[in-house]
Amino acid sequence: MGKGDGGEMADRQRRHRQFRKTGAQRQPDTETSVPGVAQIAYSGPETGQEREVPLPQEVFVVLQHAVATWGRERTHALLEFGAALVQPELTTIDRRRLDLALTTMERYVAQWDDPEELALMTTYKLLRDKDLTCEQAATYTSTLLDRRVTAAAWRKRVDRWAAQHGLPAPGAASDGDPSADDAEQLPLPDLP
Repeated sequence: MGKGDGGEMADRQRRHRQFRKTGAQRQPDTETSVPGVAQIAYSGPETGQEREVPLPQEVFVVLQHAVATWGRERTHALLEFGAALVQPELTTIDRRRLDLALTTMERYVAQWDDPEELALMTTYKLLRDKDLTCEQAATYTSTLLDRRVTAAAWRKRVDRWAAQHGLPAPGAASDGDPSADDAEQLPLPDLP
């Protein structure tokens, strides 16, 4: 089926069915999920084929913080600047793709019924993988929740959350054991 004869509608329905509501978040089905917080899907103008680019968690945190702190227009300008360093002549389509990254991030955040649960799961993983410091996690969380959160208080909250989900405290496995950094990472739990 081509565009306009029902094929496009079937594709939209298929993408819509990829998400099911589970507790605090709509999570992608495990059979179709790809690494990253969300997928940025677009059709390539050259081939017309749909492409999906994962939005990594560490990039998601920075984008979400930038939009909340500086606003969408300034964040978009920052993305354009970075893209122009790689490809000096940005097309209208390139700019739309950058905008799509921000829209995807905003939609992902909007899917959560409880923003604190999003902050807990996100910062747990990034603290565990040493991609964020406790101070950075607290800054991100303060922006997401729109209230001041100290690094010490947030770290205690993340440790409690990890214990409630049967996970080790972030960094606990590697404290004093350098070989633990090579240990297999535990998957995040399904949320209730």
